[in-house]
Amino acid sequence: MDREEMRQQGMRPKMPAYDETPLCSVGKVVRVTLPSGQLRRAMVECVEENEDTVDVAYIDAAEKDQSDATVPTSWLRPLEPGELIFLEPNAFANRLEGATNAKEVGNVLFKLGDVEAAADLYGRALEALERAPCARNTWILANRHGMLLPGKVVLVDDSGKANVELRSEKSVEVVRGIPQNALIGVQLEHLLLQGSLHLNRSRALTQMGQQQEAAQDLSVVIALWAAYSASGSSMQTECKEQLIKAYYLRAKTRISRQRPEPARADIRSAWAVGPSTATAALLRQAERDVEIMEKEKVRSNKKLAKEIAKLADVAMSGKGTVQRAVSDCARCIPKISKVQVG
Repeated sequence: MDREEMRQQGMRPKMPAYDETPLCSVGKVVRVTLPSGQLRRAMVECVEENEDTVDVAYIDAAEKDQSDATVPTSWLRPLEPGELIFLEPNAFANRLEGATNAKEVGNVLFKLGDVEAAADLYGRALEALERAPCARNTWILANRHGMLLPGKVVLVDDSGKANVELRSEKSVEVVRGIPQNALIGVQLEHLLLQGSLHLNRSRALTQMGQQQEAAQDLSVVIALWAAYSASGSSMQTECKEQLIKAYYLRAKTRISRQRPEPARADIRSAWAVGPSTATAALLRQAERDVEIMEKEKVRSNKKLAKEIAKLADVAMSGKGTVQRAVSDCARCIPKISKVQVG
């Protein structure tokens, strides 16, 4: 039966397996090795007549002008075998199995160097785990006044919105009418998997230069274990190590963003949980990094203060106009403000 006969009978022809088609096939998803060594997934859009080059569209390109390129065919390589199942629409039909497999394959891609693909796969696994419909008495995380708080669903109304009982260190608050897509489902029985996916994605995002997004993932891990404790469950050693790791990595992202006080608070929280010997060494190094950062900020502030004082002296001595001195001072002030922000 040919394709036309199958079309007339409402049947779809069977697509060839991934390894049954040439690497330079239009519509095929491949991996491109760039001269820098970076690896990126792309779809083949056009094959040139001489077959020496192909036009590709990069998947998950951050900017539109970076999405298309013409590359030599020698830069192409096939996807990893474990990735192929995630090209199928039902890859997460079994949410737990799909998320577990996605974590393993994502780790392979991360070690391979394709951090974009790894982050995407971790994200798809989290979407499958965390966006399941809420039911009464299930644990969730919700954003309240800029803080991610654990809580329980007390009611789901006919429109699908949830009333939740949010718990902080000081109070319990019932918040009504929260859309379910604004909630993060807490998988108490599989929390190590859920936390690992967020930790791993944060590492990938950090390598992609997305420090703030990485910190958000780490904040989710910390809130997940707060929900675990609020549920009455006792934390084992492996659970504590994941929580400590989240505090440590978030401190590192805050150090990179010149935020010493929040970084120091995370380090203190990690010490309070009780780190292993190896992790304790990392925390001590992070403390030294904070001290170095603060000393550098003090030096920068003193240097800028001297510049302003010099400009003021020039204005007072009559060697320059007051207006010019004020203008120069105004240019220096934002620099000081930027350095002092925590």
